[in-house]
Amino acid sequence: IEVHSGQSHFEGIAAYGLGKTIIVQDLNGQIAPETLKYLANWQWPANSIQLQDVALKLKREQGFSQAAGHIQWLVYQYAQRQERMTVPSLKANLMASDSKLIIDTRDQRDQKMLNLALDHQLMLDVQLTQRLLMNVPSYQGKAGLDTYVLSSRQPLIKGGY
Repeated sequence: IEVHSGQSHFEGIAAYGLGKTIIVQDLNGQIAPETLKYLANWQWPANSIQLQDVALKLKREQGFSQAAGHIQWLVYQYAQRQERMTVPSLKANLMASDSKLIIDTRDQRDQKMLNLALDHQLMLDVQLTQRLLMNVPSYQGKAGLDTYVLSSRQPLIKGGY
């Protein structure tokens, strides 16, 4: 596939097989914030997500059996309500574990920042570390820097696939 839409452009190999299996290989490019907003109505950063050699295999009933590649988000400002967070550049490694897509996200010094897990029903588990939340000026947490101090679970997209 090759996709050019607005500021988004990416290319790779995609397949949809019998048994509702989705396979993606060699996915490279960038996904712009306006494309992300179309997929999920969240507050996204103003910078594109960079994809490098992303590969995954998802079977609807069993979940993720393979995942690899890298994702990078550059520095951005995040504002929700009255808080503002300056997030450092982030990089992520993809892997499959226990039928979930795991996105281990770290800063450029390889320090743990957040963890994302996506299951076969496209439910997203988010865990944020003390280190990440310290970028919010009013945050007063006292946990160890690598401790996950905030967790949530929500659907990735409405309607599923």
